[in-house]
Amino acid sequence: MTIVLTTHYLDEADHAQQVYIVDHGQIIASGSADEIKQRYASNQLTLFCPNAKQLNETLSPDMVSQVMNEHELLIKTASITEAISLITQHQSILNIV
Repeated sequence: MTIVLTTHYLDEADHAQQVYIVDHGQIIASGSADEIKQRYASNQLTLFCPNAKQLNETLSPDMVSQVMNEHELLIKTASITEAISLITQHQSILNIV
């Protein structure tokens, strides 16, 4: 049996065996929902702090980050656990009490 489901949210397709992402009538990605997430999705953490450049300089060299402006830093993280760990490690720079 084939069931066609359309959604804007990939999480709603988690139980499907095969997912196709269509853009302007063209299939641009296919696979299971997990495969597509691993291939194309990334977690990102946006931190607002007094000095984004200073915070960026304290991150490990292999961490992908971008200073958006004086107070905003965008960091790609592998997981929510890593994001929470970063926030915990840099509490003093983030002014978290």
